[in-house]
Amino acid sequence: MIIKLLETLRIAGTFLGVFLAYCHGDSPEAVLRIMTPWFIGSIAGLSAIEGLFFRG
Repeated sequence: MIIKLLETLRIAGTFLGVFLAYCHGDSPEAVLRIMTPWFIGSIAGLSAIEGLFFRG
């Protein structure tokens, strides 16, 4: 149950990052600056939490 929630949060965070980046980014550099923390937090951060607490 919790792993499915983490998967949903990972996808939602990535989607939100892409959406916000393209809405508020004026240039390709700005888009990448907005998108990068969302990708790192969503994909790497939640994967790290999942790996620490839900080994198996």
